Parts: sequence; structure tokens; C-alpha cells
Amino acid sequence: GGERANRMVQAAVDFAHQQGVLVVAAAGNEGIELGDYGPGGGENVLTVGATHDDDRGTGFANFGDRVDIAAPGVDVLSLRARYTDANFRPGVDGNEEYTVGENYVGEDKRYLRASGTSFSAPIVTGVASLMLSKNPDLTADQVEQILLQTAKDVEKPGRDPYTGHGMVDARAALNADADFSVTAEITGLELFPSDAPQYVRVRGTIDASDFKRAWMQIGPGENPGGWRFVGQKRKYPIVNGEIGTIPLRSFNSSGLWQVVVNVEHKNGVVKRAAFPITVD
Repeated sequence: GGERANRMVQAAVDFAHQQGVLVVAAAGNEGIELGDYGPGGGENVLTVGATHDDDRGTGFANFGDRVDIAAPGVDVLSLRARYTDANFRPGVDGNEEYTVGENYVGEDKRYLRASGTSFSAPIVTGVASLMLSKNPDLTADQVEQILLQTAKDVEKPGRDPYTGHGMVDARAALNADADFSVTAEITGLELFPSDAPQYVRVRGTIDASDFKRAWMQIGPGENPGGWRFVGQKRKYPIVNGEIGTIPLRSFNSSGLWQVVVNVEHKNGVVKRAAFPITVD
């Protein structure tokens, strides 16, 4: 890939997509917003970001709304092409002090431990291949949908610009039916009534192809260190409606808070969505 999208590459991707092919691309390793970076920033591509071994997003992986999913991409043992070192990226923040050859492995230096989204994308591709091996009747769109819907939510609740829908989960993807879906979405918050005691009405969608339950949590700050359960658990889906209400007194300090809704499928997969609220 590169910082400018290539029309010929995009045309090839579009043609493959029209023929029912799932195109998986690495997000890239420049530590920049994807924008028109190609092909990961283009249309009809499943774009993969990278994570550390503790599931955190990385500083080197490109980021943005185009990132769909993530997979491990740090300190991966791999073959090394002669006269190369995939770790040498002096222009990326946090990589300035790396010394060429530092991560070579073996007496003949034919291996190295390297990091990059080019290691992450093949992991997602491999999971997709396993899914098609198990169920050859799956379409490319179904494979993509299952991969995204079963991804394990990491970092901030819900989709984020570094890991997309979350970490690829091979076991969950292989166990999911063709029509598998889980939706957690908050579309808005509303304070009511005008006088005390006041409540926060949470609107959105909690749904699944085999719905088990849904619940809400709140936490203070931009990235809460902990979450507190609020409201009642829901045992039935709601589409574009009132998910629940939260007493305003539950937000026991002023400032920024996050409201999170969790939706659990009967197979155990949980999807989350967050929405900010500022309390005066």
C-alpha cells in the first residue's frame, strides 16, 4: 500500500468484490490516519489493524474509520528476506531508537521478530479461510459480517479507529451461523423531565439473531478505568427505541461520563457501544 490510493489497484479490488471475493488488506504501518491510503483506505476491503499481545492498539498501525478489525501484529516470529529488517521504521513515533538487526533470530539470522499490520492481515485471512473450509456455501459478505460481528471488543467500548470492531475471534467466527448478528448501538441520550428527580433516557438498538440479554453501564472520563451497572437488564431486543433510563443521580460527579450498552448473543458473544454525556 501507499499514502495515495491507486486507481488501478482499487479497480482490481472492485472487480474481485463483484466476483464474490473477500479482499483483506493491511492498514499500513506509518502511524497515520488512513484517509486515501491504499488499498486499506479504499472501498470493498476488509481493513486490518494491529494489536499488542495484551490486545492494545499499536502506535505504528494506521488508524481511522476504515479500520474494520484487528489481529496480533507485534513481535511476530517470521522469516527474514536477505538485506532487510522490517522493524526499521525511523519515521514512526516510538521507533527512533531501534538498531538494525536488533531483532534477528538464529545464528544465520534468517529469522526475526517483527511487527506490522502485514502480520495481522494474514491472521484474519486465515480465519476467513477456515470459515469457508467449514462452510463453503458462505458468501464473502457473510464471512465479513461474521468476522466483524464476532470480533472481541477491545480498547474503548464499541468500534474505535485503532481496532475497528475489535480483535478477530477465530473460535467465535467458526461457531457462528451464516445469519449471525449482534447489534449494540446508542443513537442518543435525553434528559427528562425538566424538574427533579431527573433521568437520562437512552435510545438506540439492542438486537441479535439469537438474543440473550442486554445491560447498561456508566463510567467517568474519556476512558473510564471501571464501570458501574445501572438500570435494568433487558431480556428482549429493541430496535430504534428506548433501551432504558438512568437516574441522573447515578452520575455522582460533574464532568464527562460514558454510557455503555452491552448486548449478549446466546452463544456468548458480547457487543458494546458507548455514548458520552457531560454532567453539570
